[in-house]
Amino acid sequence: MYKVGGPTNIIQSIDWNYDGSLICSNAKDKFVRLIDPRASKEIAQAESHVGVKGGRALFMGKHPLVATIGFGKGASREYKLFDVRKLDSGPLCQSNIDNAAGVIMPFYDEDSDLLFCAGKGDGAIRYYEILTEEEPSKMVSQCGSFSSNNPTAAACCLPRRNCDITQTEIIRIYKFSKGICYPLQFCVPRRSAELFAEDIYPPCRGDEPALTKEEWFSGKNTTPKLVSLDGGFVSAAPTETTFQIQTASTAAVEIDYKARCEDLEKKSR
Repeated sequence: MYKVGGPTNIIQSIDWNYDGSLICSNAKDKFVRLIDPRASKEIAQAESHVGVKGGRALFMGKHPLVATIGFGKGASREYKLFDVRKLDSGPLCQSNIDNAAGVIMPFYDEDSDLLFCAGKGDGAIRYYEILTEEEPSKMVSQCGSFSSNNPTAAACCLPRRNCDITQTEIIRIYKFSKGICYPLQFCVPRRSAELFAEDIYPPCRGDEPALTKEEWFSGKNTTPKLVSLDGGFVSAAPTETTFQIQTASTAAVEIDYKARCEDLEKKSR
C-alpha cells in the first residue's frame, strides 16, 4: 500500500493521467496537486479555487494538461487549465462560468477533446472544446449546451467504446433527476451513418489492461491499449466465468416475536 501526504483537508476528486504514472487531486484546502503514487510523494501543487464549495480536477486525456472546476471569489463558478509540466506557475487560462450554486461534475472525452460540465441542480449541461494548439487565452472554447427543465442530482458517463456508432454518438451521459435516470446521447450530425466515420471514431480505449499489476509496481508506464470501433466494439474480457457457491447450514430457530416485543415494552417503561 502506498501512502502520500500533502492535502490538509478533504480530498474532493482524483484522476489518473493517460499512462497511469501520475494522479491529480483537488482538495478542500483549495489546492490542486500532482502525485506520484509509486514514489509516495507530491510532485507539484497550485492554488485551484478559493471558494468554500467543492472543486474537481481531471487530466485532459493524452495532453499534459489538468482542468479544475470550482468556485472563485464571490461564489461564481469557474474553470482553470494548468500545464502539468509547470503546475506551480499557475493556470494557463481561466474563466467564470456563471453564478449558480451547484457543484459541477466534469467529464472529458479524450477522443474528441470535449469537456462536459454537469452542474448539480442545473438543467443544462455545457460542453467545451479543448484546443491544445491555440494560444492559452483561446484554448477553451464553448461549443454549446444541452438544456432541460429537470435539475441534475448526479451524473456519470460511458466509455467511448460503448457509444452507438450507427448514430455517430460520441458520448453518453446518464443524468439522474427526481428519482429517474435519463440517458443523454451526444451525437455528431451526419447525413448518413451507414459508413464508418473514421474522423469521429479514432482508435479508443479498450477493456484490456495495458499492464499487469507486477509491471506497474516495478515502475513501468504505458499508454492504454486501443481498439477500433469499425464494426462495433468486441470485448477482450473472458466470455465465461466460473463461480463457486458456498452454502452454510444453520439450524432452524423458532422465535416468539410477540413475546420479544412485550418484553421490550416492559423494559422501556
